[in-house]
Amino acid sequence: MKKLSVAFVGMLAMVSLAQAGLVGLWEFTNASDLTAATIGNDLVLTGSHTAVAGIGAGDGAARIGSNSYYKVTQEIGANGGGTYTNEWTLVYDIKCPLTASYSSLLQTNKANTNDGELFTKSNGEIGLAATQYAPAGTVKANTWFRLVVRVDNGSLYELWINGVRVLGGTSQSIDGRLSLEDIFLLFADEDGEEENVDVTRVALYDETLSETAIQALGGVNTPISGFMAVNVSPVPNARGVLPNASLQWKAPRDPNNVTAADPRTRSFVVYCDPNLVRLKTSTYNHHAGVPYFADQLLDGNISADPIQKYTPSSLLAINTTYYWRVDTRTSSGTEPNDVVVGAIWSFNTNQKPENVVAHSDIVKPGETHGRMVVTTDNPSGLQLFHQWYLDVDPGTTGDEVLLSNGAAYTGVNTDTLTMIDPAVGAPAVGGDEGFYVCDVTSSGGTVRSNSARLVIGRLVNHFEFDGSLTDSAGGYDAELTTGGQAPTWPAGQIGTSSMELYGDKGAIFDLTKFAMNPYPTTGQEFTLTAWVYVDTPHPAWASIIKHWNGGVSRGMFHFGLDSGSGALDLQIDQANETGIRITDSVTLPTGQWQFVAAVADGAYIHLYRMGADETVSSRRFEVAANAYDGTLNTTSTKWVGIGCKPAAQGSGNDPGADPGASGFWDGKLDDLRVYNYGLNAEQIADIFGSSVCIYSKNPVPSWVSMDFNKDCKVSLDDFAVFAAEWLQGGVYNP
Repeated sequence: MKKLSVAFVGMLAMVSLAQAGLVGLWEFTNASDLTAATIGNDLVLTGSHTAVAGIGAGDGAARIGSNSYYKVTQEIGANGGGTYTNEWTLVYDIKCPLTASYSSLLQTNKANTNDGELFTKSNGEIGLAATQYAPAGTVKANTWFRLVVRVDNGSLYELWINGVRVLGGTSQSIDGRLSLEDIFLLFADEDGEEENVDVTRVALYDETLSETAIQALGGVNTPISGFMAVNVSPVPNARGVLPNASLQWKAPRDPNNVTAADPRTRSFVVYCDPNLVRLKTSTYNHHAGVPYFADQLLDGNISADPIQKYTPSSLLAINTTYYWRVDTRTSSGTEPNDVVVGAIWSFNTNQKPENVVAHSDIVKPGETHGRMVVTTDNPSGLQLFHQWYLDVDPGTTGDEVLLSNGAAYTGVNTDTLTMIDPAVGAPAVGGDEGFYVCDVTSSGGTVRSNSARLVIGRLVNHFEFDGSLTDSAGGYDAELTTGGQAPTWPAGQIGTSSMELYGDKGAIFDLTKFAMNPYPTTGQEFTLTAWVYVDTPHPAWASIIKHWNGGVSRGMFHFGLDSGSGALDLQIDQANETGIRITDSVTLPTGQWQFVAAVADGAYIHLYRMGADETVSSRRFEVAANAYDGTLNTTSTKWVGIGCKPAAQGSGNDPGADPGASGFWDGKLDDLRVYNYGLNAEQIADIFGSSVCIYSKNPVPSWVSMDFNKDCKVSLDDFAVFAAEWLQGGVYNP
């Protein structure tokens, strides 16, 4: 338990009256008083720290040593539906040497008597086992970076680095481990899992910042200040802005009065320029060439926190991206360069429909319609016209077939194309599976969408291992790799037998056999399930099924065991070749059958595991999850390995196992299935064939923590268990 004390609060609503937004800022600029706050309460040091160089001229920084930490007193109060602070955002500008196996950045237990809540690891991972870790290499050693920890307990936990989300992790419960009390600690851990860390800024917000706000914070070179203009319009990265648009922002707020503008504000210096480099380097005295520039006084009653406005003297150019910045001048200075430099925002004035994207669609079992939807940025309210086509070959142009409304399709002239009673198979042979494209036209011209693929959700591979490598789902049989000991076919969990491998042989099948590439679906989703039995010792990266080859790129998926821990492991590569990974928290049990499943559902990857003899589980059926961008790398190799890692296409070792890292399975495999869409937990439990607690929601439902007797429901039986354990505690406070 994180909290040192628990109070029973009944019929009580706590309302925080703290100022919204930035409530704490520490910049370490005063070498003689490194704990001084720019906004909020001063830090309290335990241990030692030293002043060091910051990022650039004028920046300060502190080096906080191992076994030293800062105590933060915060006054946000209760929010997010709990007794503690459950909605918050922390920003760090830090540099880590990554010399320690684990190094704590955050400790929510103010007594520092248990493990911290956020760690870097020596391999560049960052996060926590309970929330998951961002992949290895995310943090670079001895490199300044801006880390944003975005928390809304009960629904959201994210890590962002330099304006890019690196982890959509497992959220924690309201008032749980990641809630804040009145005091929390920076860089503390109870058993010394720390290293020297350089810090130049820390900021605390009393809310879960929006994605747009975090992107605007950007990297370490963007100021963090409560004394900055706040964007109103055009919003960052707005599309289709009209050429007569005005730029609007809010004056910085008074830190002591949430309803008033900061009384130090004198005027605003506005820059707007299509040249980003020129905009970044321009100052009040040196802004030659900036096409739109103004220095204007605060407009209106300062107590009203008014929206400020600047209208360019001439129309903006069409089809142009503009960058703009609003610096705030203070009344305390007399020189024109006495300013707080603002963040850089952008917008464009394109009048064609922008970012037209046709979304791939998977028609899942039981659904009678398939749909393709075009989303079009149209903030100017342009009249749009649509026309859908069947794209015979996405790799070529000129072969698109015009569609018309009728018995097969409706909505061919709208933003939503509907396929009526879609059938398995390519359109050329009477089915509907294929690629579709849409032309979107406005007065500014026509934009063609990317090709999008319709897929009928189904079981695409089913290896029952009843004495052979036959694929009963589609006839795409596998072939054994050469060498090694031939498999045997002992009794398994499903059917008449399983396949037993001895760590020196696997099987391969060829994706080009599939009429609808890429495999197994649109390049967005899949589900893999199997019964597995592992012997000891664990081979490195032992494979259940794998479309992966590190010699080419990574691949669509690795599903097997982690190299070091022997725990169940799922790795995918997104289309941009960024890897996402989740690993079970415990070693896969040896000498017993385990049911395992891996899912990519278009938003999250999930990992499931349950023993053959488990029914009502004392743990979650789903053991891990992590967000991904909804795409998969389908191009790395045409080979899929069962019980091994396939050799690279064209390597001379294909078809066969990779000779450098074969990933052979040592044990038994049974009933291996591949689906071309993401099954939910209930559907996977049906394949498992027994009762499990479906603790699979993201986030985990709050009632799970109250299911004391682990019967998958909350009742008076759970209260009886709780009451008995409470009384056995032996503590009585009259």
